[in-house]
Amino acid sequence: MPAVHHKLLLEDALHDSPQTRSLLSVFEEDALNLTDYTNKLLQTMQRVFGAQSEMGLATEQLSQQLLDYEKKNFALGKGDEEVITTLQSFAKTVGELNSLHSELANQMADNMVFPLIQFREKDLTEISTLKEIYGIATDEHEASMVKYSRLPKKRENEKGQTSIS
Repeated sequence: MPAVHHKLLLEDALHDSPQTRSLLSVFEEDALNLTDYTNKLLQTMQRVFGAQSEMGLATEQLSQQLLDYEKKNFALGKGDEEVITTLQSFAKTVGELNSLHSELANQMADNMVFPLIQFREKDLTEISTLKEIYGIATDEHEASMVKYSRLPKKRENEKGQTSIS
């Protein structure tokens, strides 16, 4: 199903027509859906980032544990240079893997998580704020319309004449 793109033009919004209000409500609903989706996406990204960071810490600890074998004094392990060399080689490989995990975690933070946080905090918050301002202005406008529609015309004319004088 192709996407339908509508534009909400400022000129149309000035007329305050039912079509404009309807289109505005569609945009507001989409903004709420986008906010909800973005929050869930951010939570998932933060979980992945956290898991990646944890993986980096775990591989660093594994590398250190592999290197610690050489420092242990096993009574039956004297002269076991082949095991020590193998563990050192494996520790080096795990260390390289750790640096790749760290780099990946940094790239995820810089290119995924932080831009999404900025989008959510700046753009989506602005949409929410504008919606609230619009709601307040609409309520005030409707209250004014009700108030002034109840005034008798004679009284309105008297007010107009006193303000002219």
